[in-house]
Amino acid sequence: MTETHHGRKQRFLSSVEARSVKLDGLPTEVTIEITSRCQLACLTCPRETLFKDLVHNREMEWELFERLARRYVPHLDYLDLAGGLGEPLLYSRFADAVKLARSLNPDAFISLCTNACLPRTVRALEPVLGDLTELRISIDAVEDEFERIVGQAGVWPKFRRIVGELIPLCEKNGTRLRFNSVVTPENFAGMPAVVSTLAEWGGRSLFVNGMNLAATDIGLDRYDFYVTDEYAEAMTALVEQGRRHGIEVDWHDQRTITGFESCKAPWNNFYIAWNGLLAACCAKPFPELLNFGHVENPNLEERINDEGLIEFRRLSLLNQSPDFCRSCGAQHRAYAKGSTP
Repeated sequence: MTETHHGRKQRFLSSVEARSVKLDGLPTEVTIEITSRCQLACLTCPRETLFKDLVHNREMEWELFERLARRYVPHLDYLDLAGGLGEPLLYSRFADAVKLARSLNPDAFISLCTNACLPRTVRALEPVLGDLTELRISIDAVEDEFERIVGQAGVWPKFRRIVGELIPLCEKNGTRLRFNSVVTPENFAGMPAVVSTLAEWGGRSLFVNGMNLAATDIGLDRYDFYVTDEYAEAMTALVEQGRRHGIEVDWHDQRTITGFESCKAPWNNFYIAWNGLLAACCAKPFPELLNFGHVENPNLEERINDEGLIEFRRLSLLNQSPDFCRSCGAQHRAYAKGSTP
């Protein structure tokens, strides 16, 4: 990394730490949505909820990805190629994208999330596992409930086989493998079965989070579920169950969120949609609803200081939610029972 890269990064981090509403330098974390295509219809995914009609099932043009990668990946500490809507393995130049990113920054933490249900999952991932720092796999339930959530009958045996092949391959290539679970009141009781199943398969890491309602019309009182003593006790039990089986189980204790000031999206890990528009965040990644301009007009440095994002950061300092974010989990209403956003 050249001195110029380092200097820009340090200026950026200093401005974030100082909570400057106008950021200086280049961001250190970026998410690039290489595709919005997906073969599943998961009940917990933003693409299947209130704004389903805005999902175009398209992918980023290779020329755009290559330009963005060459310009910004060398500066990054963290790159997420998963996005909030698509299955990255469906990107027509998936392997090329991963390998280009790694060639541009040998030290970056490169991560992506897959549903691991495509027949070609192992074949697509094996050539790039050595270039990925972390692979995340979604698993919100097991067996019939898994199939209900992902919206595809008969897929559980395929998923089980694919994961069984990926676990030793990730270990062989030094790629961290983490499983992700989105918990809802409907699948809550089945979480111990997820832990025991992963233990049988040889999984070693699981992160559990609640469902973000930002892209849904579900009533916000649903968030009250995540701040109950029952939920906290169940999560603590999952951690202990994982410890007994050699699995590191972590969970998002949503009682610790104090409001919009807790949201990281206005400050770093900026979300570039498939069409190059800077979207608000991964929880509501629909540039048709809100965007802060195209990242090549003229560049990402200017776009992260769009007046709309500057206003978001002003509101963050005041701990006031923008109207766009009213139904997101990172609000007072979500994690302070009985309060209002």
